[in-house]
Amino acid sequence: MSNLLLNKYEGERRGSWHNVVVPFECCDYYKFCTVRHPYTRAVSLYFYILGMSTHRCHDVVMGYVIESNKVHKISFLSFMKWLTDLSVLPKIWMGKGDFRVTPNEYEFEREFTRQSIDCKFGRDLNQVEFLYYAFGINYMEKLDYIIRMEDIESEFNKLPFVKNHTIIPHDKKGNENTWWKDVIQKESEELIYQWAKDDFVAFNYERVKF
Repeated sequence: MSNLLLNKYEGERRGSWHNVVVPFECCDYYKFCTVRHPYTRAVSLYFYILGMSTHRCHDVVMGYVIESNKVHKISFLSFMKWLTDLSVLPKIWMGKGDFRVTPNEYEFEREFTRQSIDCKFGRDLNQVEFLYYAFGINYMEKLDYIIRMEDIESEFNKLPFVKNHTIIPHDKKGNENTWWKDVIQKESEELIYQWAKDDFVAFNYERVKF
């Protein structure tokens, strides 16, 4: 998406990745964002934190258990229990990995990231919380359009600056709509709903019965 906007639509990069704070000079621009189903977001977050040793939550999430000289990672269910249990605190590492090398001129963005991390004791917010929690500004009300990742091509082509149909390149691995079913079970699904109920409601996502 970023490369498409930069290369085909003469876009400019402002701020860091996953930035919700709209730069002051862009407040009058047309604003849109992408969201994704809480199921795929939760599973993706699980694998992302496990695979990135510099992530602020990595050490806690790994939950090492030494048995017969083998190291075992925690299950997805245990991960969701941790994600929804605010009594278990991760290490808050405010380093390069948290800010994606944000330029100094976007110091306000660093402060927002710091506040967001403190808000959930280091955990990732659900998407509604992420859009609401920015210096008391409700960005949900300031967005002109919200694109669901599951419908990204058809939704992107509805944007006012897209004059000709644009094909969105993306990797297709297996059944892209159901790959998460190999990871999520009934109990973990209930915890995902507990964590991201706001997202299901705001973005009209449906739950699956297990």
